[in-house]
Amino acid sequence: MKKIKYYALTLSACMALASFAGCTETKETSASSENSTEAAATSDISEETEETETSIETDSYSVDDTEVKLDEEGQEYANSFISGFAMQSFADYDRSSASTLQFLGFVRTYLKLNSPDLIIYETKGDVSYEVFYVDTAFAIVGQNFGYPLKTDECRSLPTPPDSSDNLSQGPFYENDKIWYPAADGETYNCIGIVNGIKNNADGTETLYFTLYEIEYSTYSGLDAKGIAAYYSLDSDEAASDSTLNQVATGSAIVGISQSGNYELISYHTAK
Repeated sequence: MKKIKYYALTLSACMALASFAGCTETKETSASSENSTEAAATSDISEETEETETSIETDSYSVDDTEVKLDEEGQEYANSFISGFAMQSFADYDRSSASTLQFLGFVRTYLKLNSPDLIIYETKGDVSYEVFYVDTAFAIVGQNFGYPLKTDECRSLPTPPDSSDNLSQGPFYENDKIWYPAADGETYNCIGIVNGIKNNADGTETLYFTLYEIEYSTYSGLDAKGIAAYYSLDSDEAASDSTLNQVATGSAIVGISQSGNYELISYHTAK
């Protein structure tokens, strides 16, 4: 995702520069001229902010001058990012109120789908566990959410019991590792197709998307490459694909990291 990410970062930088008068060199003018200019600028900024906030609050997507133009590479990157959450049937999320449990639950499924070799299987008493290191969790949460998960947040979790009597779903913490009771059989056949993207005044972007389920008869015969092929679809192509069934629509607000990658700030869906 090259073009779209550079475009977003450049536009964000321009917005930031426009909002700080002290960073812009101006020639001295008369006091009355300055006051007049300042009043006009304040009015323009107020109107622009009001319009932007209105468009962000709605889940509907319409084209205007804040739209990010998606090329093929940008479409594929945006789809793959949203699909990373869609596959997990990710619950509504807001960074300001997210819990350690939600972050760790995401990491667990992320590893199953993308890096199963980083999951260790251990047994305590009569309980089998899926285990991964907290450092792995820190890296994945930072990469996908831009959130600095802390060791103390993990250490506050209970220790993994060695009996299945009244066993909870976890997570647990012990020896710098996160523990979950082992479980298999989940189906991860949901993907997200981004319909459009808008730039926000604060430098973030809002992604509007549709969630689809790949028909199970098709999904069961796909490998990772086959599933990834869906990420290249645009909204029209996805809507006309007979192997996809629409299940929901949604929107996500993302920040842009220094590397140009998305970091999830909020995520909401509606059927």
